[in-house]
Amino acid sequence: MEQFRILKRYQFDRTVFGPTVVTVDGNKMLDDESMGCLRYLCSYCDIFKWSKCSALEPVSPFNYGRLVEQCRGERLIKARPYSHFILHLRYMTYEQFRELFSEATHIQLGFRMIRVPWTRIEFPKLVRLIPIFSGINFHY
Repeated sequence: MEQFRILKRYQFDRTVFGPTVVTVDGNKMLDDESMGCLRYLCSYCDIFKWSKCSALEPVSPFNYGRLVEQCRGERLIKARPYSHFILHLRYMTYEQFRELFSEATHIQLGFRMIRVPWTRIEFPKLVRLIPIFSGINFHY
């Protein structure tokens, strides 16, 4: 899709359509006006411009440094649909983790936390943590 336009008389009502979370992202063709139309249509939806980290392929633990370089400072960090991207935290330093997620507001990844030497994890700006498997984000 390259453009999205809608007459201003149409708008989704959360009380009618329920509190379902809707995220629109990953389309680098949509212009600012289209994004504005989507936000007007669904004011409770999460609408993001295209991001280089909105459809990540699984990354080998040996390439976590490259992942941090690519995605630090991004608000949306999300696995490509059906990719089952699980971040194995024992192969990442705490500093890398903090740097990667310091600005992230929406995350859709799995996390595996086995033999992780840290005592704390933080997502300082997190709004939504979306599971990649049915209801599961963290594996202990």
